This record gives sequence, C-alpha cells and structure tokens, in this order.
Amino acid sequence: MNIQARKYKLMEWIMNLNDVKILDELFKISETSNWEYNLSEQELKTIQKGLKDFHEGRITSDDFVMKKYEKYL
Repeated sequence: MNIQARKYKLMEWIMNLNDVKILDELFKISETSNWEYNLSEQELKTIQKGLKDFHEGRITSDDFVMKKYEKYL
C-alpha cells in the first residue's frame, strides 16, 4: 500500500471514529509533530544558519570537539 492510500485509509478511519479520547490523543500528536511552528524566529534563523554551514562544509567533527574539551568534561 503506497503512502497516499495509507493516508486515505487513515482519514477514512478518523472520519468514522466516535471515541473522543482517541481523537484528543490524535490531536495532541498532530500538534507536537509540527514542532518547527513552535520555534521563535531567532531559533529558526539559528537552525537555518547551522544547515547552511553544514551544506557549505563549515563543520567540526565530534572527535575534534571531544579532544579539545575533554578536560572540561
């Protein structure tokens, strides 16, 4: 079953659902799965900058960071 068919089947099931508790839980899941909408503008800019740095090769390996800061851990 492809993803579109799975979505349709799920929507059909939800449309026929009468259990408020399950609907409430599904609603909670839908709200938390959109975490990016709960970020501030500054947080989004920071994430975008990090992704840009990554794509442009401005990264540091975990090994380098661990060696540099191991005396503080």
